[in-house]
Parts: sequence; C-alpha cells; structure tokens
Amino acid sequence: MSMVSNVGCLPWMVLWFGRVPLFGVALNVAAVPLVSFVALPAGLLAMCAGWPLVYALRLAATVMGWVEGSAAVASRALGSWAGLGLGLSWPPGLLAGLAVGAVAAWSGRRRGALLAVGAGALVAGLVTPGGPPEVRLLPVGQGDAILVRDGAGRSLLVDAGGSATGDFDPGERVVRPALRRLGVRRLDVVLVSHGDVDHIGGLPVVIREFAPREVWWSGPRGGGAAERRVLEAAREVGAVVREPPARAALGGVALRRLDPVDRYGFGRWMERNERSAVYEATMPGGARVLLTGDVERLGEWRLLGALRPVHVLKAAHHGSRTSSTAAMLRRAAAPLVVIQAGRGNRFGHPHPDVVRRYEAMGSRVISTVACGEVVLGFRRAGGVEVRTGRRCVW
Repeated sequence: MSMVSNVGCLPWMVLWFGRVPLFGVALNVAAVPLVSFVALPAGLLAMCAGWPLVYALRLAATVMGWVEGSAAVASRALGSWAGLGLGLSWPPGLLAGLAVGAVAAWSGRRRGALLAVGAGALVAGLVTPGGPPEVRLLPVGQGDAILVRDGAGRSLLVDAGGSATGDFDPGERVVRPALRRLGVRRLDVVLVSHGDVDHIGGLPVVIREFAPREVWWSGPRGGGAAERRVLEAAREVGAVVREPPARAALGGVALRRLDPVDRYGFGRWMERNERSAVYEATMPGGARVLLTGDVERLGEWRLLGALRPVHVLKAAHHGSRTSSTAAMLRRAAAPLVVIQAGRGNRFGHPHPDVVRRYEAMGSRVISTVACGEVVLGFRRAGGVEVRTGRRCVW
C-alpha cells in the first residue's frame, strides 16, 4: 500500500516540491506499526481517560518523536532526488491535468487515469507562462521573504527568512515550495537586504535550487556562518555577488535604491539593520512598493531626501518600535502597510504603538501574523489588489 501511494503521488511531489524522498517506503515499514499499534491507541486512551493516564500520552508523544527523528536522520543521510526544475502554475496546470485524466477515464482506461492526470499536470507545468505582475510577502515567521514578479517570467527574491536556532529552514519549508507552485524555474536576482540570519538563513537552499544570475548584497559579506553558507551557495551556482545597484530594471519593474551607498566606510559604526538596502519598486501600471528591510530611525532619516509617496509600504524591521518614524510615514503616505513578523515572537512585533501610528496616518495595516501570505496584484491604472492566505483577524 505504501509503495502504491508513493508511486501515485510521484508526479505531484515532483511538481509541488521539486523533490522525491528516497526513504519514504522504508521508513513506513517501521513507522506504520509504531503509529497504528502504539502511538494512536495510547493517545486515544489518554484523551478518553483524561490526565490520570498522562503516561500514555507521553508514550504517544515519544513514539511520534521517534518517527519524526528517523525521518530527519534519513533525510540528512540519504538526501533526495532533485526535481526536474518544473513548477506547476495554478489553476491552468491543475485543470489541464484533470482534463487529461478525465479523457483517459472516459475512454475506459481507468487504470491509467491517475498517471494521465500527473502527466497532464507535468506538461502544463512546462508550458504555462509566468503569472501576472505581483509582489508576494511569504509567511516565513519572524523574518522577511518577498517575491517580486514582473509578469513576463522575471523574478526578484528579497531575503528568505531564517531561524536563529536552526531548527526550521523557511527556505526549504516555505520559500522553495512557493516558488515551485508559482512556476518559477530560475530567479533573476536575489537581494540580500542585510546579513541578519532571519533574512538570509533560508537563502542557501533557494539559491542552489533556483540558481539566480546575481546576488545583490547590502553591507559586509562573509562575517558569520549564515553569511558564509549563502556565499558558498552563490559560488556553486555561478551567481555574481555585487553591491545593490542604484537603479535597475527587472523586465517591467523599475527598481530604485533609496539608501545611500556607503562610499567612505562610515557604515562600520552603524548597526547592521541601519545598513539595510531599501528599494522602491515601480510595478507595471505605475504602483510603487517600498521595501525597507530592517532599517531603523537613523536609516529612515537618511532616506527622507529620496523618499516619495508610495502605494504600499513594507513596514521596516517587522513593526518594531525602533522604526516607522513619523517623518518617514508622512513622506511615504502609504495607503497600505504590510508587516512581516512571526506569530508569538519574543520581540513583540508588530508593536501596538507602531500599528496605531500607521492607522493614525490613515493607512490600512495587514500582517503575515494575522493574514498568512499577502499577495499584491497590480492593475494597469496603478491600483493594488490585495489577497491573503487566510481571513485577517487581529
């Protein structure tokens, strides 16, 4: 049964995750009996009897810990097959796959219908063009990960989240599947806003998978373990690592850097956050999005001369009290503010004072904490359409 389910899901795993586990069937030989005959009965017994049988609950948790640990060990030891570099664009890919499967079933070849669905989706993933112009703020927890697409297949990724403890890789678990799902096969540029681990920790796996042509890096390079891993990945795929340019064009997206380039080395006395690269992205249709990294008060003050009103502002430093000064908010005059932060984070981001400060300026404030993924679509008239991964509830 395990072998049949793995084979049946194979096309979808390749399309959605870009990888196929080599160890799934072997691990299930041990995991299924443990879960079915030990963990599940113990958990049900504890749930029905209540806390007097807490030891049964501990037994169930221990067994599940063994299963999870064995999967992690096998993953590190055996790795996985890389996918074919394909991505499935929804909904055309799904509809094409289902259509092929329906034809196979109607013709009486029901045994081949599942394979036909997978093959149809595979073909759709190959031929479906890139999606519309958009900016996606991905829910990577306490960190930033922003995908900018121009609508003609060109992509810029700003950061990829990261965990200080190393127990969660948002590049592996969130960013890579999202790019695959959107049909992104190669990134044009990766922008490192600055070198903090909550912005670069997820980049190595993304860089190796999507082989960007260039990596724009603001601030010093190679000073820590996380930075060295990113630079090593960039060298492996032949990406050019360079200072973020003052102006650039990503297909139909115009990029303008607002933070002044540190030509005289004064940045060595500044906090790393203050050296975040800050870009204004003008989307097809004219809407402007301000990407601020973790810039704080001093950095915001340095931006004021170049800052102009924008349609969307990515709140600096996850909504920290050390950012979002009144002077910057007045200059940006953004009707929409998006905050990227992690649920229940120890820093208290976004801070209630900052949220109130934005709302007092007349801005609508949404957060990946409350809304999950935030997708900004852009119409030709300069309007912004907002979609979220879930209903926003503060």
